[in-house]
Amino acid sequence: MTLRDILNSIARLHSGSSNHNTFNVRTIEIFLQKSAGVDEGDDRGIEGLAYRVTSDGNDVLRGTTEADGKIAVPFRPNTAMVLQLLHEGNAVARYNLHINQNPFEPDTQLVGLQRRFRQLGYQLGTAGDAQDGIDGEMGRRTDKAIQDFQIDAGLDFDSVAGDNTKAALNDAVGGSAQNG
Repeated sequence: MTLRDILNSIARLHSGSSNHNTFNVRTIEIFLQKSAGVDEGDDRGIEGLAYRVTSDGNDVLRGTTEADGKIAVPFRPNTAMVLQLLHEGNAVARYNLHINQNPFEPDTQLVGLQRRFRQLGYQLGTAGDAQDGIDGEMGRRTDKAIQDFQIDAGLDFDSVAGDNTKAALNDAVGGSAQNG
């Protein structure tokens, strides 16, 4: 069988379609940040960090982080992905990436709001069992995350996670509100 035979046997859209030869790929944003254990202000993104993302041993993405420390990783469902942090071209840290398909806790619970803020890269400190700032307590960092999110989302600034803030937060993380 030739390559042309293989390509002709693949069902695909008409070549004039705007969706011709597209793949179902999600972009996952990963934020590399300085430790929250040291108060150095709220700009914690790590700039200039070299990285490589691989899938089945093949490079998918390479680059260097910008000021916010963000890496936008194209992610296909059911694919094993690995993020490697590099120093002089050599891997010094390795992270296996996967998408958690489980829903967030309800947005009526503070831990559900905290998990959404954390997903968006807001700094919550090191409280909680996983030391990720998700502890269900309304501390100063959670309060600041609410304020910062309201400003970032162009909402009325009132420091309260009311209905408008929750709706915008759920939209931002691609989730939906859960009643609980």
